[in-house]
Amino acid sequence: MLINVYAEKEEEMFPKRFNRAAFTLLCSVSLLLICVPAPTLAQRYTVQELGTLGGYNYGVGISANVKVGGYSYTAPGYGGVAHAFLWEDGEMIDLGTLGGANSYGNDVNSAGQVVGFSNNAQGRHRAFLWEDGEMTDLGTLGGLRSWGTAINEAGLVVGSAELPNGYRHAVIWHPDGPEDLGTFGGPWSEANAISENGDAAGWAEYLGGYRSAFLYTNDEMIDLGTLDGSSCAFGINEANQVTGYYASGGITRAFLWDDGEMIDLGDVPGWNHDIKAWDINNHGQIVGMPAFLWEDGAMQRLTDLLPEGHGWYLISATSINDEGYITGYGTNPDGVAQVAFLLTPIIEGDLNGDGCVDQADLGILLADWDCTGGGCAGDIDGDGDVDQADLGLLLANWGEGCL
Repeated sequence: MLINVYAEKEEEMFPKRFNRAAFTLLCSVSLLLICVPAPTLAQRYTVQELGTLGGYNYGVGISANVKVGGYSYTAPGYGGVAHAFLWEDGEMIDLGTLGGANSYGNDVNSAGQVVGFSNNAQGRHRAFLWEDGEMTDLGTLGGLRSWGTAINEAGLVVGSAELPNGYRHAVIWHPDGPEDLGTFGGPWSEANAISENGDAAGWAEYLGGYRSAFLYTNDEMIDLGTLDGSSCAFGINEANQVTGYYASGGITRAFLWDDGEMIDLGDVPGWNHDIKAWDINNHGQIVGMPAFLWEDGAMQRLTDLLPEGHGWYLISATSINDEGYITGYGTNPDGVAQVAFLLTPIIEGDLNGDGCVDQADLGILLADWDCTGGGCAGDIDGDGDVDQADLGLLLANWGEGCL
């Protein structure tokens, strides 16, 4: 059916150098390439600045439907105060505070519920849930302070809260109140991530102050161990794969824990120390600092995956959703540091940029067939030529992003 449609519109779609024989040949190649594995390219991204409430700003959490939670200073640089924000549909919304000066957003779900922590009227940090214009204090475990760090689609919130003795424990806030997750025997613990299954990950102390990453599942806190020194967990997915970092001798290294085994994620290109993993999605893609993407054993620097001439330096990638959208912060093309960004995956083969790989894109590629020397509209693989390799990539992604 595709060939028939294009044969009927051949004259109006393609230049005169495309005679019927050449077009028939290309259609034959197209059909063959459907069955032939296409070359693979590193995922690339477009980058978008999220705006500001007046000063430096940070994207911290991203939802399945590409809402972003974070915080921004209200005057240039670190000036003014910090306020949590919700970014959606191109607009950054100031969420206010619990009555004090500052608030910090840490995560958001698809319903637009944002969690974080804020100063209350007494100046103490308190975990909050923001929803439909209202910021609610989530309370504590009997102490004075609490901190919210993550939320899942069901609205379960994790973080940490103080006990009456001032010790700080990891907590899950359920609709009927907070659940103390305990520690490994020491006074401190913190939950930093929660899966859609309601399992949590974070870190907890033993007596003596040694910290170790944990997975909390089936009402049990499981020590994930370390590759050296102490460890902390910051991301979890539905398969209970956990990511974070371990630290020894002043050096931090990112890890992935999966089914009882912890592995080092390796060096970020051009960087072999102070590497921290912040999040993992259900495809096992991990992001962290310095801004990297780890996938299937390969570590890539996200700045290197942006279009040529972008002008950005990405500092930290803080969150990734299952569609591959990423938020974080970096230095923009104007040299302004600490700017929240959104990275959108580029669909290979979407030549007209409408988010769908379809007949229109095939038309662009075929109209550009045999173009050489760079600057070719149909050059999907970036080698300067439009040929079978580009056609293979387009067909491999046929229908991607289309409704």
